[in-house]
Amino acid sequence: MSSDAPIQNDRPRGNAEILIFALTMMLMLTIAVLLPLFPNDFWPYVRIGEQIVATGRIPTTEFMTYTQYGQSAVYLYWLPSLIFWGLNKLGGVTLIGILTALCVGSFYTLLWFCLRELKVGALTSAFVLILTGLVGVNYWATRPQLLTYPLFGLALLAVLRWQRRDDRLIWCLPVAALLWANLHGSFIVLFFLLAPALIFGSGSRKKLLLVTLLVALVAGLLFGDLLVPPRRSL
Repeated sequence: MSSDAPIQNDRPRGNAEILIFALTMMLMLTIAVLLPLFPNDFWPYVRIGEQIVATGRIPTTEFMTYTQYGQSAVYLYWLPSLIFWGLNKLGGVTLIGILTALCVGSFYTLLWFCLRELKVGALTSAFVLILTGLVGVNYWATRPQLLTYPLFGLALLAVLRWQRRDDRLIWCLPVAALLWANLHGSFIVLFFLLAPALIFGSGSRKKLLLVTLLVALVAGLLFGDLLVPPRRSL
């Protein structure tokens, strides 16, 4: 009987934490869904996606402006453009709004797990999520960078768990880098997380070094050439 008492006492506390998390996420997702769709941040990418589908290849020249038409151009955001075009074709603005909510919700859910990994209390974690959400809401516009937020949250959680001697999640980072480099140029943020962890962290540096090399291989060999802008003719 006495061995069951701690479990019974922990159950209301666990339910309260779930409730706090659920209420916090309801607030965040409500804001995300009600945000307007900024035309200049969204429709150009839909047009790029449409062009890729129509021609069967990623454009290499400017095709959307009169003054630069035909000039060499690099379209780094080919994958987000296809995603936005496809979802808009399937469900219009409603489906795009759901995508925005999923990306925002995934990121803040992972951030919640990061805070809990650091033993931050549930109420404090909720306050941090709401505060960072209110500060960062201007960056929730439906643009390619939005699709990378869950990957950033995953990288944060992976490094934190590695620091606590749990190496399982860091092996997802090369796959995350593969996806991230095709979504947005901000994949360089991965190295800003991994380099300090290698220098100052207390996890297995050998494993993290191997993961870092794999991330560099994916980002460098497969997508490094996309970061070099083409020479424009005079």
